[in-house]
Order: sequence, then structure tokens, then C-alpha cells
Amino acid sequence: MTPFEDVSLDRLLDCSVDRLYEELGREVYPSGRSALPVETREYARAGRAWLMSRRDALAAVICPNTVVKALLRDDGAKRAILVAKVFDLVASLHWGVSPATVAVLLVKEGVNSLCHDYNEKAGPGK
Repeated sequence: MTPFEDVSLDRLLDCSVDRLYEELGREVYPSGRSALPVETREYARAGRAWLMSRRDALAAVICPNTVVKALLRDDGAKRAILVAKVFDLVASLHWGVSPATVAVLLVKEGVNSLCHDYNEKAGPGK
């Protein structure tokens, strides 16, 4: 997906995790890497690798945020509100990928587990 394509959160929330990784992979896949058409699974693999390589940096921005913490504690919180807050935080990083795709992926994959891992590494009181 390019920055000029439709980035509707509703559309992204309806996508499977694999489809979201594919979209992210299309943004980060090195152009000119192959003269042959790239398979969907290669894009998905590139998207997964990109996100995993930035997991700690994303957690450091997302998990200490007081709004995110409050939303994660509230079982009744709307998923779209969490996506919107994560979107804002991801957009602040200016990484040149769709922050909406990354935010939806993180929420679908589990911001709770991302922050749990972050808090385990950070130690008590974080």
C-alpha cells in the first residue's frame, strides 16, 4: 500500500494478520531485488521481519504511554480507540510506512503481549 491509497481503519481491521503483513511487506520490500514477480508470501515474510526488527523500539514508545496503559487495563475499551492511540505513537516515529497498518497489526497481534515483554525487560515499576 502506498501512502496515497485508502488507509481506512475499518478496512484494515477487517484484514487478516497475514494480509496486513503482506501490505507492510510491500512497503518495505527492497525494490529491484528481483526481476521476477514477488510472491505474496515473500511480502508477508518481509513485513514480519521488518516489524520484528522494530519490536523493541515500538514497545519503548507504546508501552510507557499512560493512555495505552489505561486502555489495556480496561476490558471494555474499544479496539478502535487502542488502534487510534497506537497509530498516533507509531506515526510519531516517521519510519516511512503506513502507521495505520502497523498499529492494526500490533493491536491484532496483541499490544498486551508486546507490553508484557517490554515490562519484563524494563524491570519493576515500568
